[in-house]
Amino acid sequence: MARTLIGLVMAGLLLTGCDSGPEVPDGFTEAEAGPVTFAHPEDWREGSPTGGAELQIEGPEGTGGARTGLQVFVADEAGDPAARATALAAELRSSFEEFEVVGQSDTEVDGAQAATLLEYTFTRPEGGTVHSWDVLAEGPGGEHVIFRVEGSEEDLDEDTAQEILDTLSFS
Repeated sequence: MARTLIGLVMAGLLLTGCDSGPEVPDGFTEAEAGPVTFAHPEDWREGSPTGGAELQIEGPEGTGGARTGLQVFVADEAGDPAARATALAAELRSSFEEFEVVGQSDTEVDGAQAATLLEYTFTRPEGGTVHSWDVLAEGPGGEHVIFRVEGSEEDLDEDTAQEILDTLSFS
């Protein structure tokens, strides 16, 4: 009896010690890129990476031709995620019309040493406003990732973007 009880306690400890990362929401599928895993809506598909992304997942084409989706960049440059987010915002400001930072704040990413969320909007040259959420994170081994979720304001709601961001985890 004592052996059975000890075995059950040990099994329980092993199960609670295993962290499988954030839960995958209903209607989402899990994906992996570089050192991170995440989930995205099931109807989004892998596309050809652009702009140096390691992985690009595309949702439906939206208003004004803006594509909803996400990109994962494994960054070469090291540094504090908050400082990197500030530098990225400055770079993006010079690249896009009507670029506006909505907010920048520290955020939690499962397995990350540090992470910053940079939320911004900009106007596409073809017209239409794009809303983006970039998480800049440093993993447990010093890996640096930029995880971007974006889409036109009409086609990607904040709740869906947040559901995706909440699944981000260093594997």
